[in-house]
Order: sequence, then C-alpha cells, then structure tokens
Amino acid sequence: MAVNYISTWCSQCHGVEGKGDGVNSTPDMLVNPRDHTDAAFMSTRTDKQLEEVIRHGGISASKSAIMPPWEATLQNEEIKALIVYLRKLCNCKFEGVVSDEKLKKISPGFK
Repeated sequence: MAVNYISTWCSQCHGVEGKGDGVNSTPDMLVNPRDHTDAAFMSTRTDKQLEEVIRHGGISASKSAIMPPWEATLQNEEIKALIVYLRKLCNCKFEGVVSDEKLKKISPGFK
C-alpha cells in the first residue's frame, strides 16, 4: 500500500507532513525536497507531471537524483493514490497553463 511507502520512505526527505523537512533533508542538499503543502507551487504541476516524477525519480524532472524511481515498486493504483494524497496535502489541483516566469516568482530556483 502506498501509505506504507509514504511513512517509511517518502517522509525521510519530504517529512511526516510533506513539508520537505524530513530527517534526511539538509540545507546543503543540491536540490531540497519539495514542500508538498505549498499550494502555490503544487497547483502548477499536473497530475501527469507528479506521476512521472514518482515513476521515474527526481532526476527525470531535473530534481534530486536522491529521489528514486518507484515504478518497479509501486503498482499503478498505488501511484494514483499517492497523487491523490499529494493533492490533499496541498489542498490544491492543477490550475491550468503556467508560464516559466510565474514559476520563477513562486520558486526562485525553478529551472
């Protein structure tokens, strides 16, 4: 079940509440874990984008290489459930096309 992965694996970096403040998250990381409660940023991501990062790992989206790909571990239903969980954390949904300029204002480190 995806919930077990969240509490066991995801929380190590993303934190128990998904704020990016897990025990393995340090200020000197090359790419810090995403704060999944940040609705301003999370609303700029489609469910498909979230799925791709979960399936193929952080490096697939120019994010942390430390985040592993989960497609060999999680079943499709578990990945879908994880996306629903992420949307609950941010209390948001994708709000339509967002420009790179807007993303840079929301997340100055956006590339």
